Amino acid sequence: MIKLITVLVIACLGFTAAQTQTAVQTPTAVQELKCGACMADNDALCITQTTYYFCFNGEPFGEEKKCPQNSVCSNHESICVTRSQISETIKNVCAAVIDKNCGKCTPGNRYACVTANQAARCINDEIATLVDCRSNQLCIADIEEGPVCVPQDAATYLGRKATCDDSGGYLATPPPPTPTYQERNKICSLAAERVTGLYLYAYADENCHSALYCQRPSRYSTDWTSLYRICSPPKRYFDMVLKYCVADKPEHCNRLLFSK
Repeated sequence: MIKLITVLVIACLGFTAAQTQTAVQTPTAVQELKCGACMADNDALCITQTTYYFCFNGEPFGEEKKCPQNSVCSNHESICVTRSQISETIKNVCAAVIDKNCGKCTPGNRYACVTANQAARCINDEIATLVDCRSNQLCIADIEEGPVCVPQDAATYLGRKATCDDSGGYLATPPPPTPTYQERNKICSLAAERVTGLYLYAYADENCHSALYCQRPSRYSTDWTSLYRICSPPKRYFDMVLKYCVADKPEHCNRLLFSK
């Protein structure tokens, strides 16, 4: 009897180990994946189908990376995979979302919806630029009257949902381009005209989606060391007062803009 119990315990341990090994090798199928959001499977944030950031503690950092030719950004451990590797568990995270209204300009309409709370200005039936709805609004493309950004209470009353669900593809907010070393120095130097000290923070884009931490060896030095940070959904805005990413656009954002 004792030998039988021992054999069963060893068998169970072996089965558990095999399950654990399989779980490590295969990305989880139930994780919610979003283009423009950090993924737990590989600590990466896909920006487009071919570009990405590394993540740490759920936040993107460092420089924008590009996938090798003929590969796409995925939730796989290697981040970039060939299209033939895409499966039910390995996803092309920023694959185009097929929807008759989401992310598409229609003839006669000035605006389209590209995320749940973001619209796009249409010029010649093509998306020209993005527009943020207010924090308590949803973007509904085929609303009969009024603008596409609809107050949440009104949408609930009408029984309507946002046109886009932010599940991937074009829907993610295109991040601002990563500033060059020279651009970072310029941003830090201009910000230093308003703030004295050896270190400071400065917005790196006009929508407050990204920021720089700037540090210099002396008060009058223009030799800046900087760290670039971009905020991703659902906390898309950098709060200059709190010094971290937040969901709602800070009221002071427009008063602290950096102008090139």
